[in-house]
Amino acid sequence: HGHDEDEHGHDEDEHGHDEDEHGHDEDEHGHDEDEKGVDPHLWLNPMEAIDQVRAIQTAFSDADPVGAKTYAQNADSLVAELTALDESFKAGLSSCELDHIIVSHEAYGHLAVRYSIEQIGLQGLSTEGEPLPKRVAQIVDAIGELGVMHVLQEPIAGSPLVETVAKETGSEVLPLHPMESLTPAELNGGATYFTIMNQNLESLRLALNCN
Repeated sequence: HGHDEDEHGHDEDEHGHDEDEHGHDEDEHGHDEDEKGVDPHLWLNPMEAIDQVRAIQTAFSDADPVGAKTYAQNADSLVAELTALDESFKAGLSSCELDHIIVSHEAYGHLAVRYSIEQIGLQGLSTEGEPLPKRVAQIVDAIGELGVMHVLQEPIAGSPLVETVAKETGSEVLPLHPMESLTPAELNGGATYFTIMNQNLESLRLALNCN
């Protein structure tokens, strides 16, 4: 995108604030909490990403008042892009036959709340351990009952369980990137927050059967 904020705040917004802001969303997203804690993936909601941009802008400006005007300009530009992204998601998901997604693990609570989607995870927030067979059976049943035809998983970490569930239900596997990290190949290929979020939108539109 060529903006200075790519150096000054964009990466922090994408990849660093998940460890700093665990408490930010506790009051809004309790339904995605499990015994492992609070969903830290707030950057998947562009409106919450804007909060982080403004927090970074303030911190940089406080530390470097001389550069405050530049930080404000960069932040304003990034906020405009995030606002446009949010509008794209709202428009793209406004007319869909389904409102549930089956995901490899429940990393998408912030996105789901913003766009009125229900996520059903093979695993909770943590990917440690294997889900109970009863849980897998419940999800297989839910796929049939809800008319879901896709299972969404992180593109970085393939899941044999996802492949098994997809095979059992005749579902297609689609990528849905939580952006916990990017691979060297993604970085070398020019992947950005915005390119990945737009890819996520396309996967969601397919999974939710949107017009």
